[in-house]
Amino acid sequence: MDVIVAELAICHSRPMAPTRRIALGVQNLPTQYPYYGALLLAAIAAENYRCISADLCEELDDVLASYVAGHKVSQPIVRHRFQVDRVGLLSANQRIHKHKDSLRFELNNGSALPEQLVLGAILAAQSLPLESRGVAFRSMKKARTWNQNVDASFTSYIVEGFLASAQVAGSRSWALETLAFNPFNGTSPSKRIVKKRFRSLLRKAHPDHGGLDNSAATRIEELTEARNILLDTPVAKHHSEAV
Repeated sequence: MDVIVAELAICHSRPMAPTRRIALGVQNLPTQYPYYGALLLAAIAAENYRCISADLCEELDDVLASYVAGHKVSQPIVRHRFQVDRVGLLSANQRIHKHKDSLRFELNNGSALPEQLVLGAILAAQSLPLESRGVAFRSMKKARTWNQNVDASFTSYIVEGFLASAQVAGSRSWALETLAFNPFNGTSPSKRIVKKRFRSLLRKAHPDHGGLDNSAATRIEELTEARNILLDTPVAKHHSEAV
């Protein structure tokens, strides 16, 4: 029996439309192991990045890097305006089907431009829960230079040594992001810096120092959990003391 295990509808304006718009439709992007959602977003990136001009690739890379760093991205994004309303937009459906133990990718471009599909995948990754974005973004970055068919070999390429250990990597990535460290620059903060950053953010989250009363408890709980993850996880390479 064929089962859809991940699905994303990327809604877009017509290629020749004077105002370029993009929205997200159906989103079934599982964020738990085996991370079919991240695999689908990586497949969209792999399938379409190779069809995009070098200058647009650079713009999309900048958008991806900005989201990874936790920066707010201004509209329009790569000459497209992201919106919630899907009225008047076309839809390109992207899916992963599973039959027994095999996966099949359905990457329906329709009339969408490849940059629209990559942009949609980036926006979909950004819309995931914070603790799941790291896995999705790393999957897309790894798929960025794939230049072969998106098939079983691609799945192995993404999964091998990566998604298989994503539960640990994902939780650590979430912890780094929660404490305002960059989880993608290949370094890790020392325990001293983690404790210092935790104390600083804890003060800001407290209602006595301007934190919102209705969200302070949740924020403090997240900061505490992030600190515990980073203090319990061995680090191989440290940020400089100036971080």
